[in-house]
Amino acid sequence: MYDLQVLEKARLDSAILDMPFLEKQRLEVKKIKPFLGLNILHNIPLTYATAFKIEVLALAGANVCVTAPNGFPVEERAVQLLKSAGFRVDLRPNTTEIFDIHLDCCAELLKNTSPTLGAVELTQSGSVIYQTANPDYPVVSVDDSKLKVLETFFGTGDGFSRAMQQLVGDDKTAKPFVIFGNGKVGKGILYVIRKFTDKIFVIDIKERLAANSPEVTYIDASDIDAVKNVIKHSYCCITATGKRHLLTGFYSFSKADFGDAILVNMGAEDEYGDNFAVTDVEFNKQPFNFSLNEPTAFRYLDPIFYAHNIGINLILSNTVKKAYNAFPDNQAVDILEKWQAIYQEPLAEALLSF
Repeated sequence: MYDLQVLEKARLDSAILDMPFLEKQRLEVKKIKPFLGLNILHNIPLTYATAFKIEVLALAGANVCVTAPNGFPVEERAVQLLKSAGFRVDLRPNTTEIFDIHLDCCAELLKNTSPTLGAVELTQSGSVIYQTANPDYPVVSVDDSKLKVLETFFGTGDGFSRAMQQLVGDDKTAKPFVIFGNGKVGKGILYVIRKFTDKIFVIDIKERLAANSPEVTYIDASDIDAVKNVIKHSYCCITATGKRHLLTGFYSFSKADFGDAILVNMGAEDEYGDNFAVTDVEFNKQPFNFSLNEPTAFRYLDPIFYAHNIGINLILSNTVKKAYNAFPDNQAVDILEKWQAIYQEPLAEALLSF
């Protein structure tokens, strides 16, 4: 049904080497076809790298319909590659069509007809929505595991740094930066910003703040005057809270409150809201790292894509209950240890953000 040699050739031509987990999965599923006959609706940001995740599902015997969540740019070369291999790419799918499995992002597929077997969610915001909805089918959250520090702490931080370099070059050095959010994404951005400035302000609720250091000042999100003071003197403000329309809905801020600051959204949702025109925020309020050809370096995506795919195995094995389930901790730790053995990055520091 699919011409997977097209994807094989594209993968080899692009010289993507940082995919040990998907490579392992590819070799395994070719032999046993664990998803034979399954109909899967695949809804995560559609980048070139995503195509090679989808390739594994097809090798496993699945029929895959590819769509993409709102708010993320779709990479046209990914669409063309998948179509040339025979995949159905439908960016406005019929919400009443029934699939066996939903591979979801931001819980967008929750509004669709329920899957017959279950869903696997990728993001924090989507996990919260699924928890609240309490559907009558199993949902596995990859975000609700230590695995996500790879994408959120390392991957998003690295993507932000590369996008800023593309936008302003070295002009960012020693300038004041403000980060809204001290979770996994915020801490990952803080990790990379420390490499080029010692003037950093982090805003979050009091319970999530750390002690001040010489280069980082933490500000209680409810101290409106303090927040206003730092944003109007900043070089760049970054939202990374996961809270939709935060700056409009909670603070009632507008572009004028930020002076000449560069405004950046690093959340999956629009965290600025209606008080801000799309042109007020870099990359039209979309996640800033998606302005890059490679939004997240593949070494950080590979284990997450692998886990998103094996969430299907958890559903098929009946080891998860109906409604919400965190990704199993023992499997997450096993993947992390294998990843760390390959790449030797400061994983212990990243896990402090979990």
